Amino acid sequence: MSKGKAVLHKGKNPDTTHPIRAYSDTTDMLIVQMIDEWNYTPALIAALLYRDKADVAAHIAELERTGRADDVREFLRGNSSLYVYRTKNNKGRKSFA
Repeated sequence: MSKGKAVLHKGKNPDTTHPIRAYSDTTDMLIVQMIDEWNYTPALIAALLYRDKADVAAHIAELERTGRADDVREFLRGNSSLYVYRTKNNKGRKSFA
């Protein structure tokens, strides 16, 4: 029996039938922090996480719609001295340290 070689695909995965990976709690925290503190766009977040732009945008909308983003913000405020929340109008920073 001959052994087959593993094929590494450069760029996009040619198998488009695979299911979308679930988002973990840690990833949700990272996404919320990327948006609130660093003003990252969904496209940049998608590139950093190696995910589809539309999927990331839909997940961010779902986080806000379900209130999960607010829960994550509360957790970050209470447990991280490094988390800084930017007000909606970005006219200042509120530190919860």
